[in-house]
Amino acid sequence: FPGVGEFSIWEFSGQIQYFATYEHFIWDISAIHIVVFSLKDTYETQMEQVCYWLNFIHTVSAEKEPIGFAAVPVHKPTVLLVATHADIVNSPRAFSGEYVSGVGSVVFHEMKNKRMFSTFPVLTWQQFLDGVHRDLNPLVSQDHLREITQQLHCLGEVVCFETDVLQDLIVIDPKWLCTSLIGQLLSHDSMDQSCLAGCFSFSHVQLYFPETDAVDIFQLLEAMDMCTHSPRGGMYEFPCVIHGEPVHNLWEVGEGARRNLVYGGVRMLAPGQVCPLPEGLFPRLQVCLRRCYQMETEEQQEPVILWYRGAKCNIGRAEAMISLSDDGKALEVVVRGLSDSRKETFRILEELMGIVYQVLSDVYPGLFLVKHVLSPSQLKSHDANITSYSFASILASQGEDNTLKPNDDRGVEESFSDVFCFGSEEVFSRASVGRDIHVSYLSTHTRRELCRMLDPPDPMGRDWCLLAISLGLMESLPQLDTSSSPQGSPTDRTLQLWGSRESSTIGTLLDCLKTLGRKDVVDVIMSEAPLF
Repeated sequence: FPGVGEFSIWEFSGQIQYFATYEHFIWDISAIHIVVFSLKDTYETQMEQVCYWLNFIHTVSAEKEPIGFAAVPVHKPTVLLVATHADIVNSPRAFSGEYVSGVGSVVFHEMKNKRMFSTFPVLTWQQFLDGVHRDLNPLVSQDHLREITQQLHCLGEVVCFETDVLQDLIVIDPKWLCTSLIGQLLSHDSMDQSCLAGCFSFSHVQLYFPETDAVDIFQLLEAMDMCTHSPRGGMYEFPCVIHGEPVHNLWEVGEGARRNLVYGGVRMLAPGQVCPLPEGLFPRLQVCLRRCYQMETEEQQEPVILWYRGAKCNIGRAEAMISLSDDGKALEVVVRGLSDSRKETFRILEELMGIVYQVLSDVYPGLFLVKHVLSPSQLKSHDANITSYSFASILASQGEDNTLKPNDDRGVEESFSDVFCFGSEEVFSRASVGRDIHVSYLSTHTRRELCRMLDPPDPMGRDWCLLAISLGLMESLPQLDTSSSPQGSPTDRTLQLWGSRESSTIGTLLDCLKTLGRKDVVDVIMSEAPLF
């Protein structure tokens, strides 16, 4: 491409076992993402594939706060849609794009010329720093070198991995990482020789890479959160290649034992359920579960059992089941414990939810999941189809008798304390439910949607300004108005200022929006607000 300058090309395979690695290789806002689809496929297949990859790019490249005017992102990912096989279907095709390189590549090439690595092109940060001081510039500061390394990382010249366990790692040869290491290790030929549990032994990896110490390879892949130590000695577990089914009757218990158990759980799904969740989400979650609950339980049970799209954890006196729905659009977390340990069982569910949210924050910051609470009575009876309670259903029952009815023929009423905290009155007495939740607990995604809908001027005046007046902020209108600074959102400023009051609840906000006649905004809050 004459005149374009220097650029690098990264190709992402469509095979599922590689998906868990892709978030490591999408970095820079100036990158051009090319989504390729075949015109030979049916229209439905084309739409499904394109929507999946667009959603993936959005989830891994979401902008952080502050929220801009009308929630318009300052930096949008550049995406090109490219149709292939146009000659076969007699359809024209055309695309254009430009990649602009930055500065700092001279350091990378000099480092490669010095041959600071042999068959394992990976350095710790300290090795990289020492090499630059020894061979290039003894006066360069760590801060400046980190800035240059980040530029090289964004250009795809090197790949950097931050880790809490080991030192930060720098891969000097990304092609070796993606093609020689990941490409070969996760290929179908390699997986055929691994067990159904997705475990690789040191000897297995050493056979594929005889010139490199298998320990170094596992440490690199562990820093990428692709694998973790397996309970089986001398093995590493790769959830992204697990294809085994769960053990039969893994969640079954006798009728007598079931009477002494309390159940609870949540279902998490994306608003609208247009696309399946990213394929790399659940393998990353399985890695975190294995690391968090590696220790054996008192009963000497295996603490974590993993299978394709599923996991079972034995945590103290409780058990948890985490699974992905068959269509890949919903994540369910179910916990059960003894009736005399309701508070502890509630704590375990909250702990598991914290792990899920941490994975979402680290890997897919642009992915927002709505949380619905599952019916504990139906979970206890192991019904095939479990009723879930949304914020809207909870709000409808909150002003009555604080009981919920599943949508089934049995009509079993369930109290809020049973639904939310396993019947623990101690926990429920300290909790806020539905409309009583403080407005500060609205997610960034929900606030962004409110800004998109309320920032633009409304023909009837029902925008952020009238909302601020309804919330009692009339005297603060001059400081809330961001017309002179289009990068800020007046709606978000309004919510932050009003949210500084202890009495600012979601219920009060909903009442004000209903008075303004903004049912569209009310519907967004009702579908996305936290339950408790």
